[in-house]
Amino acid sequence: MKTIKLLAVMIGILATISIAFASGGFIQHFSDVVEGDWYAESVSKLYDMDVIEGYSDGTYLPGANVNRAEMAVTLDRFYDYIQYPSGEDWVSYENDYYSVMLPHGAYNSSADCSVADDLEIDGGFNVTCYSAVDHSIEDLIASMGDQFEDSRREVRSVIEVNGQDATLVSVTTLDYRTWEYNAVFVEDGTSIYMISDAALNMYDDFEYFYSTFKKK
Repeated sequence: MKTIKLLAVMIGILATISIAFASGGFIQHFSDVVEGDWYAESVSKLYDMDVIEGYSDGTYLPGANVNRAEMAVTLDRFYDYIQYPSGEDWVSYENDYYSVMLPHGAYNSSADCSVADDLEIDGGFNVTCYSAVDHSIEDLIASMGDQFEDSRREVRSVIEVNGQDATLVSVTTLDYRTWEYNAVFVEDGTSIYMISDAALNMYDDFEYFYSTFKKK
């Protein structure tokens, strides 16, 4: 059977790791992969992403051969991580106004666009529907992190979510360097949809969450 080195497999997929895995340094998981090895941090990240696993004796055997079946499993796990960074099951949710994928199960929503309509996920990610008559996107953006006043910083970008023009807003503060509040705003003329992450610092999951939002 044709074989290739496991390290060669890693080299082929590491080009996209910076997109799928944005943080984390070296943590030693295997006795034969130590800090200073040129591949050590990459192996550590792939293990943390549940893409690779070692042997029962605690080794990784970085120089060993891997067959095509093992390579297929590795690439399949990596593809799953890109699609579902949380490592949890995602399920679909929909009401009369929109549909979205949820990472931890569906939650009830009144789906009344005349008032704020919160769809909470683990107390964090949410979709809130506002009447465009009573609210504006500018006012909603201004309320993001307004408690930080002069230390508040804001970055906006124009994006597209399933063919709908949208605005992605990231708010940070000089008071707390790791605090970041992200929200995507979609407006259809009568309603404003605010898709936010409640400053959970889980941007990979949030990016997938908002990318699945579809307005009816």
